[in-house]
Amino acid sequence: MQKWEYLELEVEIGGPITKTSEHLWWFKPDGKHFENHGTHGVLMAKLGLEGWELVTGSARILTGLTSNHKINYIFKRPIIDNTNA
Repeated sequence: MQKWEYLELEVEIGGPITKTSEHLWWFKPDGKHFENHGTHGVLMAKLGLEGWELVTGSARILTGLTSNHKINYIFKRPIIDNTNA
């Protein structure tokens, strides 16, 4: 049975004060996760080179004083099981 690992890239687009921020969360099967920051174009290109496949994306507008836009991308890649090799 194929097993997968998942990763979320969140891009928050703000105004001239808040600018753009990117957060990358890599969820591990043991419940731990790792966070990384960088520009979303560079992160997306790196994910493709590392075998991650885009599963879905969603966008929303946060209302209030900032009116930021958030885009979330979910990626997956197969977990390679070397125990049967």
